Amino acid sequence: MEISLLALVDVTHNTAYTLPAYQTLALPKAPKVPEVVKESTVNSETKVVQDVEKTPKSKAEKTPKETRITRVDSYLDHVKRDTKGLLGKIRYLVADSFYAKTKFINGVVEHGLHVASKLRHDADLRWLYTGEQKAKGRPRKFVGKVCFDDLSRFDLAGKTDGQRVYTSIVNAPTLQK
Repeated sequence: MEISLLALVDVTHNTAYTLPAYQTLALPKAPKVPEVVKESTVNSETKVVQDVEKTPKSKAEKTPKETRITRVDSYLDHVKRDTKGLLGKIRYLVADSFYAKTKFINGVVEHGLHVASKLRHDADLRWLYTGEQKAKGRPRKFVGKVCFDDLSRFDLAGKTDGQRVYTSIVNAPTLQK
């Protein structure tokens, strides 16, 4: 059983609201591929050989990716349904790294909220190019991948509870439209 947990933040009044928790809907599972059992005779011994029959799905059984209901869709509906009354009070939705997906972020932004989310530990991030552009050719946008082993390119925002907080503006290609 999975439960979706999200928090909404009102920064003007330093207040956070949690959304009601709903059990995640069970999604339809992919149909199992039937197994075909064949018998083969080799040197007067009978062996049973199992082959997986690879039958293509008929066009009626295939559903386009755009029409499938996913967990992200159900969580997005959850946000839209339960934040209608709070939209004047809140501006930010705080979410876990599971929600850092293009479909979810775009849906929440269209709903009128900003998202603060942790990214996955293996997120692909790129530095923005800020140098002088060449006279000819396409302008350079990115200069390389972000590596968290070297914090020299980050700005120190401050310290809190003995921890240093760094900040920088980078590009996340997975979150582009």
